[in-house]
Amino acid sequence: MAIKKCNTCKRAIPLNGFHRDKSTADGLARKCKECIREYGLRYREENKERIIKERVRYYQRNKDRIDERNSRWRSDNTEKSRRIAREAAKRQRAENPGKAKARHAVNHAVRDGRLYKPTGCSYCGSVVRVESHHHKGYSVERWLDVIWLCRKCHRHAHVTEKTTCQSL
Repeated sequence: MAIKKCNTCKRAIPLNGFHRDKSTADGLARKCKECIREYGLRYREENKERIIKERVRYYQRNKDRIDERNSRWRSDNTEKSRRIAREAAKRQRAENPGKAKARHAVNHAVRDGRLYKPTGCSYCGSVVRVESHHHKGYSVERWLDVIWLCRKCHRHAHVTEKTTCQSL
């Protein structure tokens, strides 16, 4: 089996340990797959904040196109989409049992009339379907201490970590 020396780690590696690269004389990358992988991991770790900002900017510029593509995929892959959603929900309940119990407590309190669910968002005022936001945490004594937010404001509250009454 033919081998090649990696320019980074200087090890002799079989040719299948290199990615293809048409710009080189032998048609293979100068760095082995393992060195490229390690570089990528190190780069992502060192530039985590910048990468997140770039992803957010990209999504904001291409939101309609991305949402349309995702919606089309979900409708084309209904069963797979539902299975993935069920697995994610199950995983979240297992990882955050307090959140699941708090959500159930709110739903039961609304159903039983012990908690009023308004028709509009407490933050932006839009009259849409609202979600309960546990702005003071998920401890048992705070389960029913919620503010009602539209989906957009609720996601914003979690993303920006504005989880106190004063910030909303």
